[in-house]
Amino acid sequence: MKATLAFLAVMTSTALASGGVPGPGDVVPEFPATDARGRAIALREEEGGDPARAFVVAFSSKGCPIASAQAPRLAALETAYGPRGVRFLLVNSSSQEDPDAVAAFAKEAGIAFPVAVDRGQKIADLFGATRTGEIVLLDGERRVLYRGALDDQFGLAGAKRPAPDREYLKEALDAVLAGREPSLRTTTAAGCLIARDATPEAEDAGAVYHRDVAPILRRHCVECHRPGEVGPFSLLTYRDADGWSLMIREVVESGLMPPWHADPRYGTWKNARGLSGSEKKTILAWVDAGAPEGPEVPSEPIPPADPGRWHIGTPDLVLRAPKQLVPASGEIRYRYAQVDTGLDEDRWVTAAEIHAGARKVVHHILAFVRYPRERAGEQPPIDGGLDAGYFACLVPGERPNVWPEGTAKLLPAGSRLVFQIHYTADGTPHEDVSEIGLVFAKEKPAKVVTTRGINHRALRIAPGDPAATYTTFWKAPADVKLLSFMPHMHFRGKSFRYEAERPDGTREILLDVPRYDFNWQATYRFAEPRTLERGTKLRVTAVFDNSAGNPANPDPTATVRWGDQTWDEMLIGYVDYVEE
Repeated sequence: MKATLAFLAVMTSTALASGGVPGPGDVVPEFPATDARGRAIALREEEGGDPARAFVVAFSSKGCPIASAQAPRLAALETAYGPRGVRFLLVNSSSQEDPDAVAAFAKEAGIAFPVAVDRGQKIADLFGATRTGEIVLLDGERRVLYRGALDDQFGLAGAKRPAPDREYLKEALDAVLAGREPSLRTTTAAGCLIARDATPEAEDAGAVYHRDVAPILRRHCVECHRPGEVGPFSLLTYRDADGWSLMIREVVESGLMPPWHADPRYGTWKNARGLSGSEKKTILAWVDAGAPEGPEVPSEPIPPADPGRWHIGTPDLVLRAPKQLVPASGEIRYRYAQVDTGLDEDRWVTAAEIHAGARKVVHHILAFVRYPRERAGEQPPIDGGLDAGYFACLVPGERPNVWPEGTAKLLPAGSRLVFQIHYTADGTPHEDVSEIGLVFAKEKPAKVVTTRGINHRALRIAPGDPAATYTTFWKAPADVKLLSFMPHMHFRGKSFRYEAERPDGTREILLDVPRYDFNWQATYRFAEPRTLERGTKLRVTAVFDNSAGNPANPDPTATVRWGDQTWDEMLIGYVDYVEE
């Protein structure tokens, strides 16, 4: 007779360590598990089959980028270790995620082992799991042998190595199957916090979702956190917000969200993001109260969550890059894809919006203009070239390129657009067809917008250096009006500053970014254009943290130089301007 459940609700007498969280050596009580259809999960056969030698319980989530990227690697481990008596269970404790979507996500990742839907977070509570991406390895008697991260590729604060240096779970499995205790018993798992389901609340709860929190999320969050946009999960509904409530608290308390990094003492920006003190207080009070829903109230409708919707309105021209095949893993060099514009006359572009076809794996896209051969002499060496600037861009968290009234960029007749596409593998192969939408001016503009990149390529950042500082400048060739800035560095980027150094020797800080965040790159658009007199130096200063104290550092032992990949570095201070 077969046992339909490996983990039944039978308690053991073993005391759990760490205030109820099972640590190494503790025995985990048996528990029931069901799949998306509510069917009991059979993890092993106790009669007529060999008992399991070990169990891997992995907490995961479709909406968590780290857990999503690790799912195919878990599938590969099960393929390798399943025949050797190791049983795997994927647990989804995120009540905001549709069970069928979770099952589809697992199938896409190649997972053939059981996937448990943990309504009410009972399994997460039993294991003391707090983040997706957390792994618990048990022996055949359900004794904890290892708990923590799958490997060391992902860390807190967005750190990501190009590939793991240590495969913690694999090392532990090899030890167990060889009859040894794992040498490393615990590590820290990076991933999204697992929220617990809300409990029924009183009508007079201090802060509730519909009345208090939903308006804040509509103003500041759903622009990105919606299907088809850059946010890794949606926040359009109460169910979404409740399920991600602990992550919301973490990023609001830390100031990571909404993403805006300019020091308020310098500059006034028309696209500034941020929560007011009262908005922040409301969100934190709501999470602390258990994320109560409260009664529905009339509210402004949220625009349809259509990933094909153009923020710039209906484009006059849409150009699609040739299809790109993105591998599941490994280093992916920048791709350069060209497309004819098909224009038989010069056009002036007032707005440009780039859509990534496979948004999960597209880190950024820059579009450059290639003039026709007969007009090569007109090609500007700045935003038409591949080094110093760009025509339009898509970077994490950035809005479409819309230039001020009376200004535009030239797209010549017979020209081509070059898409520079940076992909980051997420464990699953993808097909990507990215596109750009363009809005044309009705007549030639008064001013031509130029995007200039002020760069410093001679980078040599020493291992362990917490404050490697580099500076470079561009001298204004004429009186110009500055429209916007966009700093660019990679994971070791610490701070970035733009200063005007005028011919009379006076200096002024125009933008200071004291805490650079590679994961959310902003263009800082002046509320009113700033004049830069001819001969003024626009100086950029960047500081890099290559120490072990930088949680996003891929490798503090490396000497870092200029390079395309995120574990290399760059220093580019982009600026949009028009000549007076």
